Amino acid sequence: RTRRHCSTKSRSRVFGSAWKLLAEASPVVDRDHCTAMGVGKLATVRGGTMVSHTDDSGDDTSDLRLVRVPAKDHEPGAMRPVYHILDGYPRLVDAERSPYYAPVNGQKASVPLGYIPEVSHTYAYWEQDYALQNEHGLAMGESTCGSNAQQASVADGGKALLAIEELSRIALERCKTARCAITTMGGLAEEYGFYGSDPGLGGSAEAMIVGDPGEVWVFHILPHPVNGSTAVWISQRVPDDEIVVVANMFVVRHIDLDDPEWFLGSANVKVAALEQGWWDGKEEFDFTAAYAYNQLSPLLHKNDYYSGRRIWRIFDWVAPSLHLDSTLGHVPEKPTYPFSVKPDEMVEENTLMMIMKDHYEGTEYDLTKGLAAGPFGNPNRYAGGKGEQAVFPYGGWERAISMYRTTYSFIGVIRNTPITGQYIWYGQDAPHGTCYIPVYARQSSVPAAWYTGRQSEFSRDSAWWAFNFVNQWTTLKYSYIIKDVQAAAFAWQAKGFDVIKEIDSLFDMAANNAGALVAHAEEKTNSFSNDLLASWWKLSDFLIAKYYNGYITEGEGDRQSVGYPAWWLESVGTYVNYPNGDVEPKPCQPNSKSVGRLRKIDFL
Repeated sequence: RTRRHCSTKSRSRVFGSAWKLLAEASPVVDRDHCTAMGVGKLATVRGGTMVSHTDDSGDDTSDLRLVRVPAKDHEPGAMRPVYHILDGYPRLVDAERSPYYAPVNGQKASVPLGYIPEVSHTYAYWEQDYALQNEHGLAMGESTCGSNAQQASVADGGKALLAIEELSRIALERCKTARCAITTMGGLAEEYGFYGSDPGLGGSAEAMIVGDPGEVWVFHILPHPVNGSTAVWISQRVPDDEIVVVANMFVVRHIDLDDPEWFLGSANVKVAALEQGWWDGKEEFDFTAAYAYNQLSPLLHKNDYYSGRRIWRIFDWVAPSLHLDSTLGHVPEKPTYPFSVKPDEMVEENTLMMIMKDHYEGTEYDLTKGLAAGPFGNPNRYAGGKGEQAVFPYGGWERAISMYRTTYSFIGVIRNTPITGQYIWYGQDAPHGTCYIPVYARQSSVPAAWYTGRQSEFSRDSAWWAFNFVNQWTTLKYSYIIKDVQAAAFAWQAKGFDVIKEIDSLFDMAANNAGALVAHAEEKTNSFSNDLLASWWKLSDFLIAKYYNGYITEGEGDRQSVGYPAWWLESVGTYVNYPNGDVEPKPCQPNSKSVGRLRKIDFL
C-alpha cells in the first residue's frame, strides 16, 4: 500500500555536465516527485492568486482520469468513508463519491479504511491523484516531503487513518477559504492520525500550497513521531506580493502561533520536536530544521540540490535582480533561500506554464546540452535501473521541473470573480510538450477523452495518450521536433486565452443568469478541448511522416539527412573513419576486427 507521487527519496547534485553525486540514506529508492508554486494576489497581472502542481509520477502507473465530484447534501449522522487512494486505474471504485468512479467490468467496490462524521453539504470539485479546485475556486497544489517521523496506516496495522490524498479532498468538499482548508486538514489529522503515502521517511510528510481569491498558504504535515493517532502540522501565509515554491522539502522555518494572521499550526508543533531531541528548546525554533528528513550522509545533507535547484531556478526566473546563488542547495539546518520572493514583474498565467516546461534552458545546468542530452538535445534523464545503481550508487541526474514521467500538471487561477475568474489550466503528460486546457471551477464536465484511458493500454480515445505519444516521438530528434510541438502548443494556448477573455467579457451575466454563464463557459472550454485533441492527433501523424529513419521529410522528392552534429561525433569516440589505406586500428572496444579486405576502421 504505497504511493509513488512526489517524494524526496532520490536526491541529486551535479558535478560536470551530467551527474550529481548524492547520498541516499533510505534503502528504498523512489523516483517520483512534484513541484508546487503559489503566487499572491498582488503579484499577478490579473489580480487574484494562483497555485500550481506537476504530478510527476514514478515507477507505478497512474489513473489518467480528471474526475468531477459533484456537490451533495447529507443526512444527519451520515459518515464519510476514508480510502487509501490507489496507484493506477482505478484509483477508487465508489459510485457514491462520483459517477465516474462507478464500478465497471466487474470491478469491486473499494473498501474504506474507516469513517469520519460527514457534514450536511459538500461542495463540487475537480480531482485526480489529489484534489485540484472546488466550485468556489479554492485550489491546492501538492509536493511530498520527507520527515523524521513515520507512522503506519490502519490498513498496515497502525493507527493513522488519513493521508494527503483524502485530506485534500475533504478540504475541498467542506471549505471556501484557504484558512478553512488548512485547519480542516490539520484538525482531522490531529484527531484521526496521518500517514505518508510514499514508503520510508523520505515520503512520510506532505506539503500543500493552498489558495483562495485573497490568500495563499503553505501547509506542512507529518505523522506524530510517537503517537500514530495524531499529527504535527504548520502553515505559513505567503505575502500577497510574493511567490513561493515547494520542491519536496519543507520551507517553513521560524513560526509564531501567536500571530494567526500569518501562522496556523498544531499545539504540539514545538513539544513533539523537543521530546525527540530535534530541538533543544533554547535556540529559536525552526520547523524545517527540526522535522525535515535528516539524510545521514554528510555529502547529501550539506548539498541538497534536488530540491534547492528547482527553488533557485523558479525564484531566479521571476526575480533575477536578487542574484540568488544556484549552488547553495536547500538543506534542513539553515535557510539558504527565502521562504518566498517578490517578483521583478507581475506574474502571468503563462509565466507559470513556461516555468513548468523548464529544463534549466539557458543556464549552466541546461539539460538540453552536453553529451548526456545526446546529439539532439534530449532533456529527459531516465532514472533507475541496475546500470545506474552499479555505476552511480550515490548519484542521480539533475532534476528538472518538467519531467518525462509527469502524468499531469495544472495551474489554479483564483480571482475574486465567481464563475469567470476561477478555473484551472490543465495539461496531460510532460509539461514541455503539453497544451493546457481551461476548466472552470463550476463547470460539471469535460470531454470524455480527459477521463478515459489507462497507461497500460494505448488508446486514441484518450487525451493523455495523444500528448504522451507526441512527447515520445519528440525524443527521436528533440532539438528539431520540439520546435514543431511547441509551436503548435503556443498557437493553441493563445486560442485558449481567447476563450478565457470571451468568458471574462460576460461577467455581468453572473449576477442575473449564473446558470447560463456556467453552461456557456463549459460549452466553450469543452469545444476548445475537443478541437485541441483532434489537432494533436493530426500533429502526431504529421510528426511521424516528417521525422522517421533519421530523415526530415517535408514533401515528395529529396529528404533532408541532417546526420549528427560534429561536436557529438567528436565526443562519443566511436565514429568510424575510413582511411585511404590499410592502417592499424585504434579500437575503443576489445576484439575489434578489420572490416573488409583492404581497410581497417580507426575508432577516433
